[in-house]
Amino acid sequence: MVKIDSVEIGSLAERANIKSGDILVAMNGHPVQDFLDYRFLQSDEKLRIDLSRNGKSLTVKVAKPYDEDLGLEIESPTIHTCFNNCIFCFIRQNPKGMRKPIYFFDEDYRYSFLYGNYVTLTDIGDDELERIVRQRLSPLYISVHATDPVVRKRLLQYRNEDHLMEKMEFLARHRIDMHTQIVLVPGWNDGEILDRTIRDLYHLKKHVKSVAIAPVGLTKHRQHLTQLWNVQPDQAKTILKQSRSWEKLYRNDDDCPFVYFTDEFYLLAGQTIPSKRHYGAFYQIENGVGIVRDMIDLFKRQQRKFPESRLARRRILFVTGALAAP
Repeated sequence: MVKIDSVEIGSLAERANIKSGDILVAMNGHPVQDFLDYRFLQSDEKLRIDLSRNGKSLTVKVAKPYDEDLGLEIESPTIHTCFNNCIFCFIRQNPKGMRKPIYFFDEDYRYSFLYGNYVTLTDIGDDELERIVRQRLSPLYISVHATDPVVRKRLLQYRNEDHLMEKMEFLARHRIDMHTQIVLVPGWNDGEILDRTIRDLYHLKKHVKSVAIAPVGLTKHRQHLTQLWNVQPDQAKTILKQSRSWEKLYRNDDDCPFVYFTDEFYLLAGQTIPSKRHYGAFYQIENGVGIVRDMIDLFKRQQRKFPESRLARRRILFVTGALAAP
């Protein structure tokens, strides 16, 4: 059951006498748990909508084109909490005294589907996996870090065995696409562990579309946390050199590279950012994969529109973080 926050003026819902403050109980006999259920179920052309108003049950019927929205604004759901204790968790590395939402540990597959948030799938159950398949919540973005279960548990420090690969195999069998990431922690999940992780994920390449590798991010606010080390420039150079063979060996079904590195690796190694062609569909640009290349190419395109008075050679200031500085 979810509360209806508002009803759009002139909408099908208003004409059916649905009101703000009503509780949406079910649609065509299917319980409505949140906004995703509402979006999925309202696509039917004939709807029987069960409501609760001031403690009394009522039912309305609506006939509609399948693609017309009822016009309801549903209350925001409670975001699922992450119960892992990742040794590199950036939230635990934040300074004190910031606003409360900064310290929230989220782990919600619904927002992975909607906004590309990464989830580990450690606490997801069979009912939720079935729902993902039933409602075609694809693609999802999954934090893998390692497929070796012992190493993954050391990194994420979750309570129970999570059976990650079984869950991903289930999703792949049901044609749910996935993009994955590996936060590389020197001495923990590099070397042979990294090779194995890529190989294991490549077995699911029909529906695992990409793997992004990011260097672990460490702040000065790590008191009482596990001692870790940053990826060093020479390590970045070594792994980028190693990746040349991966690019030939591992290709996804779109004939694009399967393995990508976040821009930090190229900046750390002092190497040129790859061309646009390398990034294909820019699957993980929101994860920092190819965002520098996109900025460079966008600047070049916009440069053609500069007024003549601005085309003379001159210094231009880009404000960046320290890592992206020349």
